[in-house]
Amino acid sequence: MVPWPRYAEQHLNAFTLVEYMGVALAMEVDRKRSNWVDAAELERAVRALMDGGSDEGRRVRGKAMAMKGACRKAVAEGGSSYSALGRLSEEMINGASTSHHVQRKDACMFWKILSSYELSISSNSEEKN
Repeated sequence: MVPWPRYAEQHLNAFTLVEYMGVALAMEVDRKRSNWVDAAELERAVRALMDGGSDEGRRVRGKAMAMKGACRKAVAEGGSSYSALGRLSEEMINGASTSHHVQRKDACMFWKILSSYELSISSNSEEKN
């Protein structure tokens, strides 16, 4: 990724992606000119990510691939996101129907939608591997 922060919290988000997570390449942004990025700077960043000769680009691509694997693991059956969504749906089915006036059939519908979403993620993951 090459974040181009323009407004509000986007500068913090860009910093997080570049410095903390390491999955993005920083660009020089001119804050005095409404967060302008020169064409040459944009070209430098994109080439660094796309070309195989840049150490910085290789590092960012490698970290992004590692994060991709972690994300797929989290949404796979037994993963942290999969489990958290399962617990949420169980809470909705078992507890929310009495405490928040949610009908049981609505909670069951949520579970069906969630299950079909999980299946689509699984099938997409299998196609790409």
